[in-house]
Amino acid sequence: ADPVSFGKSLLDSIYAPQMNAKLRQIAINRNMQHNQTIGHTLNAGLEAGSIFNIPHSSDYWSLETNLSYKDAAENIFQQNRVDYLSNSNVTTDFRNQYTKNRPQHGWDFSGKALYAYSVKKGLTLNLYYKYQQNNYLGRDRSLYRLDQLTGWDDETTHKLGMLPSEAELISTLNFNNSYDATQHDMTHTLGWQLWMNKYTSNYFYWVQIDMPLNLLRQKMNYRQLKSDTLFTRHSTLLNLNNTFLQIESKDKKTLFFTSYYIETETPDMTYLVNVRNDSNPLQLFSGNPNLKNTYHHKWYAVYRKSYPERQRIFRIQGAYNLTTNAMVMGYTYDKSTGIRTIRPDNVNGNWDGYLKLRYETALDKKKLFTLTTSTTESYYHNVDLIGIENSTDSKHSTVGTSYLTESLKLSYKLNSGIQLGVKADGTWTQASSKRDDFSTINAGDFNYG
Repeated sequence: ADPVSFGKSLLDSIYAPQMNAKLRQIAINRNMQHNQTIGHTLNAGLEAGSIFNIPHSSDYWSLETNLSYKDAAENIFQQNRVDYLSNSNVTTDFRNQYTKNRPQHGWDFSGKALYAYSVKKGLTLNLYYKYQQNNYLGRDRSLYRLDQLTGWDDETTHKLGMLPSEAELISTLNFNNSYDATQHDMTHTLGWQLWMNKYTSNYFYWVQIDMPLNLLRQKMNYRQLKSDTLFTRHSTLLNLNNTFLQIESKDKKTLFFTSYYIETETPDMTYLVNVRNDSNPLQLFSGNPNLKNTYHHKWYAVYRKSYPERQRIFRIQGAYNLTTNAMVMGYTYDKSTGIRTIRPDNVNGNWDGYLKLRYETALDKKKLFTLTTSTTESYYHNVDLIGIENSTDSKHSTVGTSYLTESLKLSYKLNSGIQLGVKADGTWTQASSKRDDFSTINAGDFNYG
Protein backbone atom coordinates (compact mmCIF):
# COMPACT_ATOMS: atom_id res chain seq x y z
CA ALA A 1 0.00 0.00 0.00
CA ASP A 2 1.09 3.56 -0.66
CA PRO A 3 1.09 5.50 2.66
CA VAL A 4 0.68 8.80 0.79
CA SER A 5 -2.77 7.64 -0.31
CA PHE A 6 -3.87 7.58 3.34
CA GLY A 7 -3.73 11.37 3.60
CA LYS A 8 -1.74 13.89 5.62
CA SER A 9 -3.55 13.35 8.92
CA LEU A 10 -2.69 9.67 8.97
CA LEU A 11 0.96 10.34 8.09
CA ASP A 12 1.14 12.85 10.93
CA SER A 13 0.35 10.04 13.34
CA ILE A 14 3.58 8.16 12.54
CA TYR A 15 5.32 9.51 15.62
CA ALA A 16 2.22 9.90 17.77
CA PRO A 17 2.03 7.67 20.89
CA GLN A 18 -0.83 5.79 19.24
CA MET A 19 -0.12 5.19 15.55
CA ASN A 20 -3.11 5.05 13.27
CA ALA A 21 -4.41 1.51 12.77
CA LYS A 22 -4.17 1.71 8.97
CA LEU A 23 -0.48 2.59 9.14
CA ARG A 24 0.15 -0.24 11.55
CA GLN A 25 -1.22 -2.64 8.98
CA ILE A 26 1.56 -1.83 6.50
CA ALA A 27 4.41 -0.73 8.82
CA ILE A 28 6.98 -3.21 10.16
CA ASN A 29 8.61 -0.96 12.74
CA ARG A 30 8.88 2.64 13.80
CA ASN A 31 12.28 4.17 14.60
CA MET A 32 12.86 7.49 16.38
CA GLN A 33 16.36 8.81 17.06
CA HIS A 34 17.99 11.80 18.71
CA ASN A 35 21.74 12.13 18.14
CA GLN A 36 24.52 14.44 19.23
CA THR A 37 28.21 14.07 18.40
CA ILE A 38 31.12 16.06 19.83
CA GLY A 39 34.62 15.29 18.59
CA HIS A 40 37.93 16.41 17.20
CA THR A 41 40.47 15.42 14.56
CA LEU A 42 44.16 16.28 14.73
CA ASN A 43 46.75 15.70 12.00
CA ALA A 44 50.39 16.77 12.17
CA GLY A 45 53.41 15.82 10.14
CA LEU A 46 56.99 16.48 9.13
CA GLU A 47 58.61 15.86 5.74
CA ALA A 48 62.24 16.00 4.67
CA GLY A 49 64.08 15.11 1.49
CA SER A 50 67.37 15.56 -0.28
CA ILE A 51 68.99 14.81 -3.65
CA PHE A 52 72.65 13.83 -4.12
CA ASN A 53 74.10 14.14 -7.61
CA ILE A 54 76.70 11.65 -8.77
CA PRO A 55 79.86 13.44 -10.01
CA HIS A 56 80.50 13.28 -13.76
CA SER A 57 77.16 11.57 -14.34
CA SER A 58 73.49 12.30 -14.82
CA ASP A 59 72.70 9.76 -12.09
CA TYR A 60 71.57 10.80 -8.63
CA TRP A 61 70.40 9.54 -5.26
CA SER A 62 67.30 10.85 -3.52
CA LEU A 63 66.23 10.32 0.08
CA GLU A 64 62.94 11.31 1.66
CA THR A 65 61.25 10.70 4.98
CA ASN A 66 57.88 11.44 6.51
CA LEU A 67 56.60 11.37 10.07
CA SER A 68 52.94 12.04 10.87
CA TYR A 69 50.64 11.87 13.87
CA LYS A 70 46.88 11.36 13.77
CA ASP A 71 44.31 11.53 16.52
CA ALA A 72 40.53 11.45 16.25
CA ALA A 73 38.01 11.10 19.04
CA GLU A 74 34.29 11.64 19.45
CA ASN A 75 31.58 11.41 22.10
CA ILE A 76 28.32 10.14 20.64
CA PHE A 77 25.02 10.53 22.47
CA GLN A 78 22.03 8.70 21.07
CA GLN A 79 18.47 8.02 22.16
CA ASN A 80 17.08 5.30 19.92
CA ARG A 81 13.54 3.96 20.14
CA VAL A 82 12.28 1.12 17.95
CA ASP A 83 8.64 0.02 18.05
CA TYR A 84 8.11 -3.40 16.47
CA LEU A 85 4.56 -3.31 15.14
CA SER A 86 1.99 -6.03 14.73
CA ASN A 87 -1.80 -6.21 14.69
CA SER A 88 -1.91 -7.60 18.22
CA ASN A 89 0.68 -5.64 20.20
CA VAL A 90 3.65 -3.28 20.06
CA THR A 91 7.07 -4.26 21.42
CA THR A 92 9.40 -1.36 22.22
CA ASP A 93 13.19 -1.36 22.35
CA PHE A 94 14.50 1.91 23.83
CA ARG A 95 18.22 2.56 24.18
CA ASN A 96 19.81 5.62 25.75
CA GLN A 97 23.43 5.19 24.66
CA TYR A 98 26.68 7.03 25.14
CA THR A 99 29.63 5.97 22.99
CA LYS A 100 33.18 7.04 23.67
CA ASN A 101 34.84 6.42 20.34
CA ARG A 102 38.46 6.83 19.31
CA PRO A 103 38.68 5.48 15.77
CA GLN A 104 42.23 6.64 15.15
CA HIS A 105 45.19 7.36 17.38
CA GLY A 106 48.77 6.74 16.34
CA TRP A 107 51.70 7.73 14.19
CA ASP A 108 53.09 6.83 10.79
CA PHE A 109 56.68 6.78 9.57
CA SER A 110 58.08 6.25 6.10
CA GLY A 111 61.46 6.48 4.46
CA LYS A 112 62.38 6.08 0.79
CA ALA A 113 65.67 5.78 -1.08
CA LEU A 114 65.81 6.05 -4.87
CA TYR A 115 68.66 5.70 -7.34
CA ALA A 116 68.13 7.21 -10.80
CA TYR A 117 70.30 5.59 -13.46
CA SER A 118 70.57 7.36 -16.79
CA VAL A 119 70.97 4.48 -19.25
CA LYS A 120 71.24 6.75 -22.25
CA LYS A 121 69.68 9.90 -23.58
CA GLY A 122 65.92 9.62 -23.24
CA LEU A 123 66.03 6.47 -21.09
CA THR A 124 66.13 6.51 -17.27
CA LEU A 125 65.76 3.59 -14.88
CA ASN A 126 64.87 4.30 -11.25
CA LEU A 127 65.31 1.68 -8.53
CA TYR A 128 63.83 2.39 -5.12
CA TYR A 129 63.16 0.94 -1.69
CA LYS A 130 60.59 2.26 0.75
CA TYR A 131 59.86 1.35 4.34
CA GLN A 132 56.59 2.37 5.95
CA GLN A 133 55.30 1.75 9.45
CA ASN A 134 51.82 2.59 10.70
CA ASN A 135 51.18 2.32 14.41
CA TYR A 136 47.57 2.67 15.51
CA LEU A 137 48.16 2.82 19.23
CA GLY A 138 44.48 2.85 20.00
CA ARG A 139 41.23 2.10 18.20
CA ASP A 140 38.88 2.17 21.13
CA ARG A 141 35.12 2.06 21.42
CA SER A 142 33.26 2.04 24.74
CA LEU A 143 29.46 1.83 24.67
CA TYR A 144 27.39 2.69 27.76
CA ARG A 145 23.70 1.81 28.11
CA LEU A 146 22.42 4.73 30.19
CA ASP A 147 18.86 3.37 29.99
CA GLN A 148 19.86 0.73 32.55
CA LEU A 149 19.93 3.47 35.21
CA THR A 150 16.83 4.62 37.03
CA GLY A 151 15.50 7.83 35.48
CA TRP A 152 17.40 7.38 32.21
CA ASP A 153 14.79 5.28 30.37
CA ASP A 154 12.36 6.39 27.63
CA GLU A 155 10.75 8.87 30.03
CA THR A 156 14.04 10.48 31.00
CA THR A 157 14.16 14.19 31.75
CA HIS A 158 17.92 14.37 31.27
CA LYS A 159 18.91 16.38 28.23
CA LEU A 160 20.74 14.68 25.40
CA GLY A 161 24.47 15.08 26.09
CA MET A 162 24.24 14.77 29.86
CA LEU A 163 26.05 11.99 31.74
CA PRO A 164 25.53 10.39 35.15
CA SER A 165 28.25 10.14 37.80
CA GLU A 166 31.43 8.28 36.94
CA ALA A 167 30.51 5.31 39.14
CA GLU A 168 27.06 5.01 37.58
CA LEU A 169 28.49 5.39 34.08
CA ILE A 170 30.99 2.55 34.54
CA SER A 171 28.22 0.23 35.74
CA THR A 172 26.41 0.60 32.39
CA LEU A 173 29.34 -0.40 30.17
CA ASN A 174 28.10 -2.74 27.44
CA PHE A 175 30.96 -5.22 27.16
CA ASN A 176 29.56 -7.04 24.12
CA ASN A 177 29.72 -3.90 21.97
CA SER A 178 32.88 -2.34 23.39
CA TYR A 179 36.44 -3.08 22.39
CA ASP A 180 39.94 -1.69 22.22
CA ALA A 181 42.47 -2.63 19.57
CA THR A 182 46.05 -1.88 18.65
CA GLN A 183 47.32 -2.33 15.12
CA HIS A 184 50.82 -2.24 13.66
CA ASP A 185 51.40 -2.25 9.89
CA MET A 186 54.83 -2.65 8.34
CA THR A 187 55.43 -2.40 4.58
CA HIS A 188 58.60 -3.06 2.59
CA THR A 189 58.37 -1.79 -0.99
CA LEU A 190 60.74 -2.72 -3.80
CA GLY A 191 60.08 -0.98 -7.06
CA TRP A 192 61.37 0.14 -10.40
CA GLN A 193 60.43 2.96 -12.75
CA LEU A 194 61.23 3.31 -16.41
CA TRP A 195 61.05 6.64 -18.21
CA MET A 196 61.63 6.72 -21.94
CA ASN A 197 61.10 9.43 -24.52
CA LYS A 198 62.15 9.47 -28.14
CA TYR A 199 61.88 11.95 -30.97
CA THR A 200 61.71 10.98 -34.64
CA SER A 201 61.26 13.15 -37.68
CA ASN A 202 57.47 12.96 -37.35
CA TYR A 203 56.55 11.67 -33.88
CA PHE A 204 57.32 11.96 -30.17
CA TYR A 205 57.13 8.79 -28.03
CA TRP A 206 56.83 8.82 -24.25
CA VAL A 207 56.69 5.66 -22.10
CA GLN A 208 56.52 5.47 -18.33
CA ILE A 209 56.28 2.37 -16.11
CA ASP A 210 56.14 2.24 -12.32
CA MET A 211 55.85 -1.23 -10.76
CA PRO A 212 56.18 -1.46 -6.96
CA LEU A 213 56.05 -4.74 -5.03
CA ASN A 214 54.71 -4.28 -1.49
CA LEU A 215 55.38 -6.80 1.28
CA LEU A 216 52.82 -5.94 3.95
CA ARG A 217 52.68 -7.31 7.48
CA GLN A 218 49.69 -6.35 9.64
CA LYS A 219 49.36 -7.23 13.30
CA MET A 220 46.28 -6.56 15.45
CA ASN A 221 45.44 -7.19 19.07
CA TYR A 222 41.66 -7.00 19.45
CA ARG A 223 40.35 -7.13 23.02
CA GLN A 224 36.75 -7.60 24.05
CA LEU A 225 34.91 -9.31 26.91
CA LYS A 226 34.29 -12.49 24.90
CA SER A 227 37.30 -12.21 22.61
CA ASP A 228 40.99 -11.48 23.02
CA THR A 229 42.29 -11.95 19.50
CA LEU A 230 45.89 -11.52 18.43
CA PHE A 231 46.51 -12.21 14.77
CA THR A 232 48.96 -11.35 11.99
CA ARG A 233 48.22 -11.00 8.28
CA HIS A 234 50.79 -11.07 5.45
CA SER A 235 50.07 -9.73 1.96
CA THR A 236 52.16 -9.53 -1.20
CA LEU A 237 50.77 -6.70 -3.30
CA LEU A 238 51.91 -5.97 -6.86
CA ASN A 239 50.81 -2.57 -8.15
CA LEU A 240 51.17 -0.76 -11.44
CA ASN A 241 51.30 3.03 -11.06
CA ASN A 242 51.67 5.92 -13.50
CA THR A 243 52.10 3.54 -16.42
CA PHE A 244 51.28 4.94 -19.84
CA LEU A 245 52.25 5.24 -23.51
CA GLN A 246 51.86 8.47 -25.44
CA ILE A 247 52.51 9.04 -29.14
CA GLU A 248 52.12 12.52 -30.59
CA SER A 249 52.90 13.88 -34.02
CA LYS A 250 55.34 16.72 -34.35
CA ASP A 251 52.64 19.00 -35.76
CA LYS A 252 50.33 18.17 -32.75
CA LYS A 253 47.58 16.99 -35.11
CA THR A 254 47.65 13.34 -34.05
CA LEU A 255 47.68 12.00 -30.50
CA PHE A 256 47.38 8.52 -29.00
CA PHE A 257 47.49 7.90 -25.24
CA THR A 258 46.83 4.78 -23.19
CA SER A 259 47.34 4.00 -19.51
CA TYR A 260 46.93 0.99 -17.25
CA TYR A 261 46.82 0.85 -13.46
CA ILE A 262 46.63 -1.94 -10.91
CA GLU A 263 45.67 -0.93 -7.38
CA THR A 264 45.41 -3.29 -4.42
CA GLU A 265 43.37 -2.77 -1.28
CA THR A 266 43.41 -4.73 1.97
CA PRO A 267 40.31 -5.03 4.18
CA ASP A 268 39.96 -3.16 7.45
CA MET A 269 41.51 -5.38 10.11
CA THR A 270 38.54 -4.96 12.45
CA TYR A 271 36.31 -6.54 9.79
CA LEU A 272 38.39 -9.72 10.09
CA VAL A 273 37.48 -10.24 13.75
CA ASN A 274 34.62 -12.70 14.07
CA VAL A 275 32.50 -10.76 16.59
CA ARG A 276 28.91 -9.55 16.55
CA ASN A 277 27.84 -5.95 17.15
CA ASP A 278 24.18 -5.31 18.00
CA SER A 279 24.44 -1.72 19.29
CA ASN A 280 22.01 -0.70 16.53
CA PRO A 281 18.88 -2.83 17.03
CA LEU A 282 17.92 -2.59 13.35
CA GLN A 283 21.39 -3.26 11.91
CA LEU A 284 23.38 -6.13 13.37
CA PHE A 285 26.99 -6.47 12.21
CA SER A 286 29.31 -9.47 12.25
CA GLY A 287 32.91 -9.80 11.07
CA ASN A 288 34.36 -12.14 8.46
CA PRO A 289 37.86 -13.60 9.02
CA ASN A 290 37.96 -14.90 5.43
CA LEU A 291 38.03 -11.54 3.61
CA LYS A 292 40.47 -11.28 0.70
CA ASN A 293 42.44 -8.44 -0.79
CA THR A 294 40.73 -6.37 -3.50
CA TYR A 295 42.33 -5.65 -6.88
CA HIS A 296 41.34 -2.74 -9.14
CA HIS A 297 42.35 -2.78 -12.82
CA LYS A 298 41.92 0.48 -14.75
CA TRP A 299 42.56 0.90 -18.48
CA TYR A 300 42.09 4.08 -20.50
CA ALA A 301 42.86 5.04 -24.12
CA VAL A 302 42.24 8.03 -26.36
CA TYR A 303 42.95 8.81 -30.02
CA ARG A 304 42.62 12.33 -31.44
CA LYS A 305 43.03 13.59 -35.01
CA SER A 306 42.68 17.25 -35.89
CA TYR A 307 42.64 19.23 -39.12
CA PRO A 308 43.10 22.89 -38.14
CA GLU A 309 42.81 24.16 -41.69
CA ARG A 310 39.30 22.66 -41.88
CA GLN A 311 38.44 23.29 -38.24
CA ARG A 312 37.78 19.58 -37.85
CA ILE A 313 38.50 17.27 -34.89
CA PHE A 314 37.85 13.56 -34.48
CA ARG A 315 38.26 11.96 -31.05
CA ILE A 316 37.61 8.45 -29.77
CA GLN A 317 38.22 7.40 -26.19
CA GLY A 318 37.34 4.47 -23.97
CA ALA A 319 37.92 3.00 -20.53
CA TYR A 320 37.53 -0.35 -18.84
CA ASN A 321 37.58 -0.94 -15.07
CA LEU A 322 37.57 -4.36 -13.40
CA THR A 323 37.45 -5.12 -9.68
CA THR A 324 38.23 -8.59 -8.36
CA ASN A 325 37.37 -9.65 -4.82
CA ALA A 326 35.36 -6.47 -4.35
CA MET A 327 34.30 -6.05 -0.73
CA VAL A 328 30.57 -5.56 -0.22
CA MET A 329 28.33 -5.42 2.80
CA GLY A 330 26.05 -8.42 2.33
CA TYR A 331 22.99 -8.68 4.48
CA THR A 332 20.00 -10.79 5.40
CA TYR A 333 16.65 -9.16 6.08
CA ASP A 334 13.97 -10.20 8.56
CA LYS A 335 10.73 -8.98 7.01
CA SER A 336 8.75 -9.46 10.23
CA THR A 337 10.94 -7.02 12.23
CA GLY A 338 12.87 -4.99 9.62
CA ILE A 339 16.20 -6.08 11.11
CA ARG A 340 19.21 -6.41 8.81
CA THR A 341 22.18 -8.60 9.68
CA ILE A 342 25.22 -7.24 7.85
CA ARG A 343 28.43 -9.12 7.08
CA PRO A 344 31.31 -8.01 4.81
CA ASP A 345 32.22 -10.41 2.02
CA ASN A 346 33.99 -10.58 -1.33
CA VAL A 347 32.33 -10.84 -4.74
CA ASN A 348 33.61 -11.01 -8.31
CA GLY A 349 32.13 -9.77 -11.54
CA ASN A 350 32.12 -6.00 -10.99
CA TRP A 351 33.23 -4.11 -14.08
CA ASP A 352 32.32 -1.11 -16.17
CA GLY A 353 33.42 0.57 -19.36
CA TYR A 354 32.56 3.19 -21.92
CA LEU A 355 33.28 4.19 -25.50
CA LYS A 356 32.91 7.78 -26.67
CA LEU A 357 33.06 9.23 -30.18
CA ARG A 358 33.25 12.97 -30.79
CA TYR A 359 33.34 14.76 -34.12
CA GLU A 360 33.48 18.49 -34.77
CA THR A 361 33.67 20.20 -38.14
CA ALA A 362 33.01 23.50 -39.86
CA LEU A 363 30.15 23.37 -42.40
CA ASP A 364 31.10 26.27 -44.64
CA LYS A 365 34.23 27.78 -46.14
CA LYS A 366 34.09 30.82 -43.88
CA LYS A 367 33.86 28.51 -40.85
CA LEU A 368 30.91 30.36 -39.41
CA PHE A 369 28.77 27.27 -38.90
CA THR A 370 30.13 24.42 -36.72
CA LEU A 371 28.54 21.04 -36.11
CA THR A 372 29.52 18.96 -33.07
CA THR A 373 28.28 15.46 -32.37
CA SER A 374 29.15 13.23 -29.42
CA THR A 375 28.03 9.62 -28.87
CA THR A 376 28.74 7.65 -25.70
CA GLU A 377 27.93 4.08 -24.78
CA SER A 378 28.49 3.12 -21.12
CA TYR A 379 27.88 -0.17 -19.36
CA TYR A 380 28.01 -1.05 -15.64
CA HIS A 381 27.98 -4.66 -14.45
CA ASN A 382 27.32 -4.53 -10.70
CA VAL A 383 27.47 -7.56 -8.42
CA ASP A 384 26.35 -7.30 -4.80
CA LEU A 385 25.00 -9.42 -1.95
CA ILE A 386 21.44 -8.76 -0.85
CA GLY A 387 18.89 -10.28 1.49
CA ILE A 388 16.16 -12.45 0.00
CA GLU A 389 12.86 -13.09 1.75
CA ASN A 390 12.69 -16.43 3.63
CA SER A 391 16.47 -16.94 3.23
CA THR A 392 19.08 -17.07 5.99
CA ASP A 393 21.97 -16.18 3.64
CA SER A 394 22.79 -13.29 1.34
CA LYS A 395 22.30 -13.97 -2.36
CA HIS A 396 24.26 -12.64 -5.31
CA SER A 397 22.56 -9.81 -7.15
CA THR A 398 23.78 -8.95 -10.64
CA VAL A 399 22.45 -5.86 -12.40
CA GLY A 400 23.57 -4.64 -15.81
CA THR A 401 22.95 -1.00 -16.69
CA SER A 402 23.54 0.50 -20.12
CA TYR A 403 23.51 4.19 -21.04
CA LEU A 404 23.48 5.42 -24.66
CA THR A 405 23.93 9.18 -24.91
CA GLU A 406 23.88 11.39 -27.97
CA SER A 407 24.63 15.11 -28.06
CA LEU A 408 24.23 17.30 -31.15
CA LYS A 409 25.18 20.97 -31.34
CA LEU A 410 25.02 23.51 -34.17
CA SER A 411 26.66 26.89 -33.59
CA TYR A 412 27.00 30.09 -35.61
CA LYS A 413 29.82 32.55 -35.07
CA LEU A 414 28.69 36.17 -35.38
CA ASN A 415 32.09 37.65 -34.54
CA SER A 416 35.13 36.94 -32.37
CA GLY A 417 33.18 37.43 -29.17
CA ILE A 418 29.60 36.28 -29.91
CA GLN A 419 28.41 32.81 -30.84
CA LEU A 420 24.86 31.48 -31.19
CA GLY A 421 23.83 27.84 -31.15
CA VAL A 422 21.21 25.19 -30.65
CA LYS A 423 21.74 21.91 -28.84
CA ALA A 424 19.91 18.63 -28.38
CA ASP A 425 20.76 15.84 -25.93
CA GLY A 426 19.24 12.41 -25.53
CA THR A 427 19.91 9.44 -23.23
CA TRP A 428 18.55 5.92 -23.34
CA THR A 429 18.89 3.84 -20.17
CA GLN A 430 18.34 0.14 -19.77
CA ALA A 431 18.81 -1.86 -16.55
CA SER A 432 18.20 -5.59 -16.33
CA SER A 433 18.78 -8.49 -13.98
CA LYS A 434 17.93 -12.19 -13.70
CA ARG A 435 16.55 -11.61 -10.19
CA ASP A 436 12.88 -12.55 -9.83
CA ASP A 437 12.10 -9.37 -7.92
CA PHE A 438 13.77 -7.03 -10.45
CA SER A 439 11.82 -5.20 -13.11
CA THR A 440 13.69 -4.29 -16.28
CA ILE A 441 14.03 -0.54 -16.76
CA ASN A 442 13.84 1.10 -20.17
CA ALA A 443 13.84 4.87 -20.01
CA GLY A 444 14.61 7.74 -22.32
CA ASP A 445 15.40 11.38 -21.71
CA PHE A 446 15.58 14.16 -24.28
CA ASN A 447 16.15 17.89 -24.00
CA TYR A 448 17.03 20.70 -26.36
CA GLY A 449 17.62 24.40 -26.31
